[in-house]
Amino acid sequence: MIRPRFRLEAHHVELLSRATVQWESGPSSGAPCINPHLPYGTRPPLQVVADALGLEHTRETRRVTDQDGHAGYASVYPKETISKCYAVHRETELALAVILSTRSFDPGWYCHDGTRWRKEAR
Repeated sequence: MIRPRFRLEAHHVELLSRATVQWESGPSSGAPCINPHLPYGTRPPLQVVADALGLEHTRETRRVTDQDGHAGYASVYPKETISKCYAVHRETELALAVILSTRSFDPGWYCHDGTRWRKEAR
């Protein structure tokens, strides 16, 4: 059986420490969750992840209009930066599972034993 492995990095911990946690009402009693629209506060996820990874965006800005018709400017990132940032953003799902399962924010390799995540011996 192949055991899933995941490397918890310092940037995962940094991103999750910025998480905007809120109460989401549900059909029964509801549950705590991370805000899916602005998961790391008031800035777009791409910007927050790029900052956490130390990736610089180009100095170029582009005039944009949002879905409500409001005009503004947005930083332009290279395609490689965008791909890397969204990959790390998706990894926060596993990072959160590891942190909650192990009750640890310690970076390193973790494996899932079929029941829970455990830190691999060094």
